[in-house]
Amino acid sequence: MVGSCVAAMPFIKMIPTSVLWGYFAFMAIESLPGNQFWERILLLLTAPSRRYKVLEQSHASFVETVPFKIIVLFTVFQTCYLLVCFGITWIPIAGVLFPLLIMLLVPARQYVLPKFFKGVHLQELDAAEYEEATGLPY
Repeated sequence: MVGSCVAAMPFIKMIPTSVLWGYFAFMAIESLPGNQFWERILLLLTAPSRRYKVLEQSHASFVETVPFKIIVLFTVFQTCYLLVCFGITWIPIAGVLFPLLIMLLVPARQYVLPKFFKGVHLQELDAAEYEEATGLPY
């Protein structure tokens, strides 16, 4: 299979870069629904008077079990970490530290986050696969 990619390199080089960027952008946008981080960001951007509408649709179970303030704090932490990881890639010399930042996620989850969040809330917010609750009729 690798050999076929090497053999196809002349054809792959003929694909315009803008087409590849468009394809990657499409794939990124298509993967957003169902992403827990994205769902929490949308919840933060939802007007407080309309948050009850989230409960009417199928939604992640943490919406019912975790206080909104905790959801906000956890999402802010993740956003800051994302910005640090993204920002470090723009510094040529420091860009090599990117894998180190990714590796630091494990000790941060095990030792740092439990000092700021309850274990039950962390299990809900940082689940590998989160449960989806059915909508409640209002």
